[in-house]
Amino acid sequence: MTGRFDQRAEVSFGKGADADIGRLASRLRSEGWRVVQRGDERIDAVCGSRFMLRMFGCYMRIGRRNLPSHLEIRKDGAAPAVLDVRLYSDEGWYLLYVPEFARAYAGLFRRTIETIRTP
Repeated sequence: MTGRFDQRAEVSFGKGADADIGRLASRLRSEGWRVVQRGDERIDAVCGSRFMLRMFGCYMRIGRRNLPSHLEIRKDGAAPAVLDVRLYSDEGWYLLYVPEFARAYAGLFRRTIETIRTP
């Protein structure tokens, strides 16, 4: 089994700024995420493919671009300029631990946080 990647981060915007969920959903769609916007407070998104990961692995670029992942973004009601972001893996069951998965998912998490922070 691979061990599941599950990481959280809090993204805050400038003082007095408000995190625009609609614009963020559009940016995520342009990065290849399949986005379900749930009101003005929440985004759920998925990307990747278990099939592509199994066919090409995370050692090849096409496999790393298709890491099966879930993304949850929640807007903090008390602080409208703060988003709680969670990304977790959905690679499925494997017989052996594959350490490269953790590195590939960490890279995806970093890129996703940068996408969210981009104005």
